[in-house]
Amino acid sequence: MEETLTIGSDEIALGETKRLDLPVSSLYTGTTVAVPVYVKRGKKPGPTIFVSAAIHGDELNGIEIVSRVINSKSLKSMSGTLIAVPMVILASAPQTSMPWQRLACALIGLI
Repeated sequence: MEETLTIGSDEIALGETKRLDLPVSSLYTGTTVAVPVYVKRGKKPGPTIFVSAAIHGDELNGIEIVSRVINSKSLKSMSGTLIAVPMVILASAPQTSMPWQRLACALIGLI
């Protein structure tokens, strides 16, 4: 395992945790659309695991599960790397009229 992991223009060292905003598109207004990506690296080398949620607009349970994984105290002594994307499909979520979807967006910092 490399000492430094590079995602986009961000570098994450062993033992470091970062929230990245990975640009994926731009709107007609020029506004950049970015996906929140959480990276947690253990102090020791090991495997890399990727978890994601909200691939479809109404699948919100996964957002909470990914949030719990990201904030889990059991990760303090992990080896390897965790890459987590709590909401993959962002386009329509902040504009939804459903209060629970707006709450989910607010929880991960989209609105």
